[in-house]
Amino acid sequence: MKVKLIEQLGDDLEYSFSDKRNTKKVSFEEQLNKLIVEFLIKVDPSLKWLKEYEELKNKNKIKKSKTWNCDNENGNWVINTYLTHTLEDFRSFIHEFIHYITVKDQKQESLPIALKEFPSIYFETLALKFLEEKGYDKEVIDFMLSERNEWTEENVYNLYLLLGLIS
Repeated sequence: MKVKLIEQLGDDLEYSFSDKRNTKKVSFEEQLNKLIVEFLIKVDPSLKWLKEYEELKNKNKIKKSKTWNCDNENGNWVINTYLTHTLEDFRSFIHEFIHYITVKDQKQESLPIALKEFPSIYFETLALKFLEEKGYDKEVIDFMLSERNEWTEENVYNLYLLLGLIS
């Protein structure tokens, strides 16, 4: 179940505003940016994460790609994005941004994937609850939470394997 972000937001964010010279339509990227900024301010009032996000944008470390991931390119961590223009873009960005926060000071990834996923999953879940609080379609959010729960079960299984709790 996918809902286009612009369809979901309706008139809230797809709007025109005018100054004395022109009328400009707000782009999808601007809408997504607004949600990201608002969420980062909510979860980190110190604004450290907001500054990290702005730095990523300013240094072109948020790249368009064919997949979502946080990757080390020649010693520099970047977030690769695969925009679908759905609410999944917000969820996926927050997930990858938390990966970035987790690994940004490392030269290479050193955490096992099962351990690396938990902070991202936690904040991804908070991001979905944030969307619900903002009035987004509860059915869509419930679907995305259900999807996350399925993926998380796999991560928990892998963590148990890693810790030797199951053979």
